[in-house]
Amino acid sequence: MECLLSIWSWLGNNASPIIALCALGFTAYQVSLSRRHNVISVIPHLAMNQFTKRSNDRIDLSVHLLNNGLGPAKIKKLTYLFGDEKVNGTSNLREIEARINSLIESEGKVISVSGLAVGSFVKENHDSEFLTLVFDNRDKKGEDRLRNFMMRFNMSIDYESAYGDEYNFSSS
Repeated sequence: MECLLSIWSWLGNNASPIIALCALGFTAYQVSLSRRHNVISVIPHLAMNQFTKRSNDRIDLSVHLLNNGLGPAKIKKLTYLFGDEKVNGTSNLREIEARINSLIESEGKVISVSGLAVGSFVKENHDSEFLTLVFDNRDKKGEDRLRNFMMRFNMSIDYESAYGDEYNFSSS
């Protein structure tokens, strides 16, 4: 009985520090939950959209990159793939344009390559055009050229979230 009284006495004398330690433990747990929620709530998600505009003498193809995730995506690596050929996205834009043109010269011509580069950010809910091509349709074979191009074209992007979590987008 005396032992029980000494325990109650000790608890009574140390109630404030015990409550403070419990509150500190609960606060640390809440902080860890909040951090985990914040990391999940800024996950970017990249997607690719293609738009075509047809006229009598040409077909324009615009390739857009859309971040429909909840946070920004930082581009770490960008690769364009045409069949077995790879074009590294870290080159300057004129080099990329010339390389793509040399690979598709029988099918079409690159009109523009945008400034999507390694180290750049794609903000959330942002749709940006990064590649525009024109296919000659004067001989009415533009649809075949477009179809041939789309069967060979793929893109791979390594990107990360604001918290440094790494992801990959591949159009294949």
